[in-house]
Amino acid sequence: MPRVYTLSDVRSYSETSHLLKQNGPQNHQDYSATTGSRNQKSWCSCKYFCCKCCYCSHYFCPGFRIKSFAFVLSCTQICVYAVCWILTQNEKGDRTVFSSAISQCILYKAGAKYGPSLRFGYRFDRLFLPELLHANLVHLCVNIFSQIQLLSLFEGDNQLVNRYSLVLFFIFSGSGSVLFSAVMSPYSLSVGASGSLCGLLGLWVTFIISRWQEFDS
Repeated sequence: MPRVYTLSDVRSYSETSHLLKQNGPQNHQDYSATTGSRNQKSWCSCKYFCCKCCYCSHYFCPGFRIKSFAFVLSCTQICVYAVCWILTQNEKGDRTVFSSAISQCILYKAGAKYGPSLRFGYRFDRLFLPELLHANLVHLCVNIFSQIQLLSLFEGDNQLVNRYSLVLFFIFSGSGSVLFSAVMSPYSLSVGASGSLCGLLGLWVTFIISRWQEFDS
């Protein structure tokens, strides 16, 4: 049964972190005995237990780890966006006005969804590449925050889904949404991992419904 965190866990953790700041990190093992929660390693992988970064990441994205598919995917998307933004600035020429938007020409060359290229050009790589592309900085930030939250539900200590199965599910749910978009709106460019995120959300709802009897009242 997966561990469900409550506000009492967060408050007790915050109080213990405050005590650790006063007394030093040498007694961090007392936290698990005091609160009955997880040990130091599952909360924080740093040298000091009261690390604010790890506390914030656990509060907003429970189960998030550096060595996870969510982290690797997010770093890849950031790098792809940076390269596309640099190419857009070189193509535009006028650098006096800052804009985080990526030009449609660059998105098309990078592999955005476009129906005729899929149907007549047999560019089946466009079924997968849109998951790494984003239209602007806001689009990138919202997608990364959402995918880290959703993927952390499955990649945490509970390991609800095998990592390789989760990667395949993420890829094929995204490619399925791209294919559906190509059928419904073939002449429009579309990028982003929103289709994969909807698939993860559906997987989480299915998990809750199938395990509903196991949750405590």
